[in-house]
Amino acid sequence: MKHYLRIGAVVLLALVLLRLVTVNLESAPPIWWDEGWTMSVARNWIERGFYGRLLEGEPAQPGPEAHLTVTALIALSFRLFGVGVWQARTVGLIFTLGALVVMYLLSKRLYSKRIAVATLAVLFFMSPRPAFHPFLMGRQVMGEMPMVFYLLTGYFFLLLSLQKSKWFILAAIPLWALALDTKLQPIPFWFLSLFLPLSIFVYYKRWSMAWIFLALLTGSSLGAVYLYSYPWEGELKY
Repeated sequence: MKHYLRIGAVVLLALVLLRLVTVNLESAPPIWWDEGWTMSVARNWIERGFYGRLLEGEPAQPGPEAHLTVTALIALSFRLFGVGVWQARTVGLIFTLGALVVMYLLSKRLYSKRIAVATLAVLFFMSPRPAFHPFLMGRQVMGEMPMVFYLLTGYFFLLLSLQKSKWFILAAIPLWALALDTKLQPIPFWFLSLFLPLSIFVYYKRWSMAWIFLALLTGSSLGAVYLYSYPWEGELKY
């Protein structure tokens, strides 16, 4: 009986949270300039088959919109649900919920269930500013929450590769490539998180572990460089 009550409580909590995070999705917080760039490019892509902006009604080169890893998903949402603000913001909200789930799973596997719950409690109730709350940041059509999701999920698969099978690195590599292509800010921290263990394993001649980190570092870096440098906008057609 307790098991079913626990499941019912989790489902009820999930429904309440889902309702809270979707209230006034199109207006709270107010739309930022950056969001407008991304939504306009996504709209042009599905309505005109052109990946870029319009300048005086004529196609122009892309501007400071989010990278393709975000814009493509916004365009997909527009295609499925119609063009609008809530349709675009739903994508970020899904990534936010996904990032929270991965954060819980990662904390639980590293520490314990109590620590995982406490981690979520800190994220929900100890935000330094209202604008930094996950559910407000996650509503915005920006690259931060997709990047966090890709990054955390990559670390989760890294942990699985160390604890279960090294083949899990094949999932971590493309996820980290997407994360580094989506936003450049995590690059130095991500690099050190892999390079320092790699150096330690090489120093102690633990080659089996060193090869795992070398493959992760090299594969993710090459993937991110390819995604970031490829001239997508000149060849994308919807």
